[in-house]
Amino acid sequence: DTLVKRWYIPVVIILISVITTTAYSLLNIFPSYSCTAKLYIINKEENSLSSSDLAVSTSLARDFEIIINDDTIIGEVAQELNYKYSASQIKSFISVKNPQNTRIIELTVVSPEHEITKQITSSICDITQYKLIDIMGVDRISVISKGSISVTPARTKQINIIIYGLL
Repeated sequence: DTLVKRWYIPVVIILISVITTTAYSLLNIFPSYSCTAKLYIINKEENSLSSSDLAVSTSLARDFEIIINDDTIIGEVAQELNYKYSASQIKSFISVKNPQNTRIIELTVVSPEHEITKQITSSICDITQYKLIDIMGVDRISVISKGSISVTPARTKQINIIIYGLL
């Protein structure tokens, strides 16, 4: 009998929960855009490619992962963006992977701005091409792709938070 009289209490609690989580997600979780580029490391002499060249290039790929995040390269990227973001902010946008047993570097940039994401990715590819050749002494770094960026941001986190609010 008491439950029937106070049916509105659980409804109000659910509504408050949904409104609170929706407001939180809209105010605190910003959309993010992702762009992935791929670089190919070539360390060869003349026209032949031996197994030792492949082994050296594969081990160099691990070194490149570290160098790409160095202040030298990131500082130039920040300069190309007219210091819209600091070097430390740009570093936080970047992740670098070297798929096992390959000479490919996968560079992923995730940032809150559509155009900036693509600009950072392109800048890193361009700067990396000439900087790493000078620093590491490899023959060539080819850009396989500078990445494409989706028109719509990933908003899965906001939807998940709102669903958790319902539960």
